[in-house]
Amino acid sequence: MNRDWAWQTQIESEQRMVLYHDWMPHIHADLHEQYFQNPYYFAPAAEPMHPYINQWQRDFQIEIGKNHAKYFDQNSWLYFTREVFDLFYPSYGDTYPTFNGSIGMTYEQAGHSMAGRAILLPNMDTLTLADRIEHHKTTSLSTVEIASKNMVRIVHNFETYFNTAQNTAKGDYKAYVIKYTNNKDRMKALCQLLDKNKISYGVASSPMAVNAFDYNNLTDVKLKIESQDLVISAAQPMGVLTQVLFDPNTVLSDSLTYDITAWALPSAYGLEAYASTDPIKIKNGYDFSIFKKKEFQIQHPYAYLCKWGAMADAQFLAALQKQNIKVRVASALFTLEGASYPAGTIVITRADNRKRTDFDKKVQSLAKAHQRALISVTSGFSDSGIDLGSEKIKLLNHPKVAVLSGEKTNPSSFGFVWYYFEHDLNYPVDIFRKEVSHIDLNDYNVLVIPEGRFYFSFNEREKIKSWVRKGGTLIALGSANREFADQEGFALQKKKADEKNSKKEEQLSPYDTHQRTTLEDANPGAIFKVRMDTTHPLAYGMAKEY
Repeated sequence: MNRDWAWQTQIESEQRMVLYHDWMPHIHADLHEQYFQNPYYFAPAAEPMHPYINQWQRDFQIEIGKNHAKYFDQNSWLYFTREVFDLFYPSYGDTYPTFNGSIGMTYEQAGHSMAGRAILLPNMDTLTLADRIEHHKTTSLSTVEIASKNMVRIVHNFETYFNTAQNTAKGDYKAYVIKYTNNKDRMKALCQLLDKNKISYGVASSPMAVNAFDYNNLTDVKLKIESQDLVISAAQPMGVLTQVLFDPNTVLSDSLTYDITAWALPSAYGLEAYASTDPIKIKNGYDFSIFKKKEFQIQHPYAYLCKWGAMADAQFLAALQKQNIKVRVASALFTLEGASYPAGTIVITRADNRKRTDFDKKVQSLAKAHQRALISVTSGFSDSGIDLGSEKIKLLNHPKVAVLSGEKTNPSSFGFVWYYFEHDLNYPVDIFRKEVSHIDLNDYNVLVIPEGRFYFSFNEREKIKSWVRKGGTLIALGSANREFADQEGFALQKKKADEKNSKKEEQLSPYDTHQRTTLEDANPGAIFKVRMDTTHPLAYGMAKEY
């Protein structure tokens, strides 16, 4: 949750942000613990700082840091500033408040999970729990002290921050346009995130043409704004945060950064979007009901169809399968009763579910609960392409999922898998905190192995291999794949590392460039445009370029 302030993917983060926006603090310190051998860290922050952090926010951090240093010097406590902890990635407990007008800071005390009640330091001194509490108490009270002494300045600059944002965009882009032709579920998901962050949006007050940057093609274009396009203006009280989250590129003052460097929301949500260099006057609010289609025109249809294109479709499919409704999926394009249906379309036929007396009622109620626009058709005979009885419209198995857990499993990776199934999909899984040799794989058709340090025996690998050959689906994440690489029957090979470039210039590089040289091969987070194989099930519902 430390990195979840802006995205609010967790319920705890959502509730914290509700409270944060109720308070809207002028100063916010995020107190943490770091490796036990490190001295205490407090503001000012390291570079890179996001270019939209204003001079007041930068300068007052220095004043706060000097006030802390006064007390640490009096007690001969070690500390450091302006290193490691930068202010760039917008979803931390220091950057998010900063982009909400606050003086946002991180304070890091040595300790972490290893220190316990006391721990011996390399200098043979002892760091106690009481020491750790005292250090955090000192910076906390020092923060209160300097805030009290500078109350008038702080309140004035806080007010100025939002007044300026409401009237003037900091960056080159004055508004962001999401075309109405996008997948509506993705657009809704974006609007829900904007609502959580108090960012306003709407539609253009009148049709117009603007100069804009195309997120998908990375080119400047002349864009016609249509009446149904979603528009987010950069000139609003939350304008700085808006620009931080939407700008397609952000300038780094220093490439030595603590976290990811790309997060533009239109790219994250897979939307056709444009960043306008011209201001756009908007009417607040966006009505998704105008796109609602008529449903269930036919009382007892031959089949129900649902196009595939968003997480909500996967949730609907999971709900159908939990109710033991048999579902098929189209693996090729077809046209039926005047409408086109791409690969990935969910097909729910009466024939597959003929023994269910509640077939129509159940399908329709689940579709309504998941807000799916089902199309009911009277025939399986297509206008063009495959018919509904084609072998290319494949019957889906009901997943029976087993997930490995335990000490060898990476907690974050396991948590992601569990959360995806139980929360996002609302689909049951069985979790095993034991060896593969003790699991009856015949009870399952999907085995998920999160990242971790697994050491499967020969017999365990043979057991998994035999199960896969019988039709089981193995999903191994990240480092878990090492157990299957270069092993017979798994069609997975380790990639040979590229030979290191041994130029003399590199051999003679200065010692103090070691950290930067190491980071040359690191990529903590970036956005790339890729070509998708849309014939593959994992790419159903996506564009050929994403």
